[in-house]
Amino acid sequence: MQPLLKRIKNLSSQIDFAFTRLKISGKQESILVLEAELLKSEIWNNPENAKNKSKQLAALTAIVDPWVTLKAQVSDILELIEMCDSSLLKEFDCQITALEKEYESRRKELLFQGKYDDHNAIIRLSAGVGGTDAADWTEMLERMYLRWAEKSGMKTEIIERSSADEAGIKSSVIEVSGPYVYGKLRSENGVHRLVRLSPFNSDNLRQQALL
Repeated sequence: MQPLLKRIKNLSSQIDFAFTRLKISGKQESILVLEAELLKSEIWNNPENAKNKSKQLAALTAIVDPWVTLKAQVSDILELIEMCDSSLLKEFDCQITALEKEYESRRKELLFQGKYDDHNAIIRLSAGVGGTDAADWTEMLERMYLRWAEKSGMKTEIIERSSADEAGIKSSVIEVSGPYVYGKLRSENGVHRLVRLSPFNSDNLRQQALL
């Protein structure tokens, strides 16, 4: 029983540290404030403001709820282990292992300590030098970001999109929302280059495309 107690207490300490590091208590207070504001009927006199506050609430909730749930589950298991006999060791071992895996999957959030890391983000893609190949390359990157966001459980909205004449797109502006979106995307900047045998060139020459 002692090894299990040691594991669950260690996990509990790690979660307490994460709560402090991620300022979960402060975010919970912000959630209560936003919920109270959204309950006031007059807030809907300004739909844009109400929409923004709803987005803020959803973003904070997506960050806070998983940690609150994990902390409660660990606390419950710790209490049960201290009360129960050794006949349930195997069951507790499986439950603790599952909680440890859940913690490990969320531990990377501790890396996002930038001022705006927990905010949503806007991705702007613009075709550069390379004609049709650059436009095609821009559309390829648009699909990549959309699929990455979907796989990561994030929400996306294409705010603006301009198609190219032959193939691909000239530009695309995408709003991405979810936990720590800005922190995950803030290094995605600069020029992206593609060099390939162009399918749009009748001579099948090597073409460079910039975004």
